[in-house]
Amino acid sequence: MIPKKLQHIFTNPFFRQVGTLFTGTVVAQAVPYFVAPILLRIFSPELFGDFGLYVGISSVIAMIVSWGFEQSVMLFEKDEKAARFVYFIHFLIFGTSIIAALIIYLLSDYLLQFFSTEAAAFYLPLIPVMAFLFGSYRTISTFLNRKEKYKTISVAEVSRASLMSAGQLSFGAANILSKGLVLGELVGQFVRFAITWKKFLRITQIHLRDISWNEAKADAFRFKKFPIFTLPASLLSFMSSQIPIFVLAFFFNPTIVGLYYLPHKLMTVPFNMIGTSISKVYFKQASKLDSQEKLQSLTWSIFSKLFTIGLIPFAIVTFFGDYLFVFILGEEWRISGHYAMMLSPWLFITFASSPISIIYTIKEKQRQSLQFNIALFTCRVIALLLGGWWFGNAYIAVALFAFVGIVFILGLLWYVFHLTSVCKKSAFIFISIRILLVFGFFGLLRLAVLYV
Repeated sequence: MIPKKLQHIFTNPFFRQVGTLFTGTVVAQAVPYFVAPILLRIFSPELFGDFGLYVGISSVIAMIVSWGFEQSVMLFEKDEKAARFVYFIHFLIFGTSIIAALIIYLLSDYLLQFFSTEAAAFYLPLIPVMAFLFGSYRTISTFLNRKEKYKTISVAEVSRASLMSAGQLSFGAANILSKGLVLGELVGQFVRFAITWKKFLRITQIHLRDISWNEAKADAFRFKKFPIFTLPASLLSFMSSQIPIFVLAFFFNPTIVGLYYLPHKLMTVPFNMIGTSISKVYFKQASKLDSQEKLQSLTWSIFSKLFTIGLIPFAIVTFFGDYLFVFILGEEWRISGHYAMMLSPWLFITFASSPISIIYTIKEKQRQSLQFNIALFTCRVIALLLGGWWFGNAYIAVALFAFVGIVFILGLLWYVFHLTSVCKKSAFIFISIRILLVFGFFGLLRLAVLYV
């Protein structure tokens, strides 16, 4: 006999949808995760630093090219109108990518100063291509999420991860070291783009001639809050998490960037494995709920489970990250372990709260989201400048960056609880007791290892 609680999980549509996305995402993230030790013995920290800069610039542009309209696809009453608007968004994506290519060409001499290898001249023209592929996927995957085509999204993610890793290993084995990481990433992105577009065309059966430009302009005006508020907020939020890559490259060197980029990349795997899957389904489910009580219950259920899941793994990294990185990757990456220890508390609370932060969009609080992200971005830049310029120390820069992140994410979490009517006193007790017990235990264990 299956216990009633397990029966509820297996039959509940929310958990079934999360499970479908989660299964694909786990495989998609596990592939590069397990391939990482091999790649780290092929490619140097310097090459990973250049790759981190490439991905950072491409990702920022990818968020801009769709003008923030991709989230509006979920809000149309009819699927047909949503599908037509997807085409309109792609005209924006294509046009903005062309403009980005021209800007990169004009600024190429300046941008090349931040890279350490000659292959950077090869990277730059590929940035708009990468941005187009990623921007398109973000839009199409939102529509597939609307249509509950979670299997297609999972297949696309697994295919991207598998072919990206295979490509990077192949290019590394072929001794195309300076270009291998970027070429592998590009192959994976293109395959994911192709799979999702094929599914979109199959289920919509809409052609360019079916698009009414007057209707598209009217819909764009209807959702004008997205480019005005949501896009800048999302962009600032993303840039504030990626800004260390650019600041460390400016004050120090690509090797330091690579040593930072690695732990950040590896430790965001839990976000991609669990958080992203839950966020997509939470967005769909929460936008349909007809009462504040149901929204409160759903929000607290997700947060408390994610908090419990992440508590012990992140606590282990916080106190033993240096040992873990040396054991798995070698002595060369010990500094990455130190960075992982600094980043872990911030990434933990972000892991637990990020899926439910989409409530800003559901409650149409785009203005407040923008104000929050402006303040977060500003404080993070100040923190990094203090560490890099005033102290001249990369450790201090990363530590200040992580501290600012913790303070602001706790503030965001308080506001999310306010919007969803979650009892903040109960939440505070829940969080405090568990952090004191678990982090206290591993802290004492660390002291024992060092001094006993």
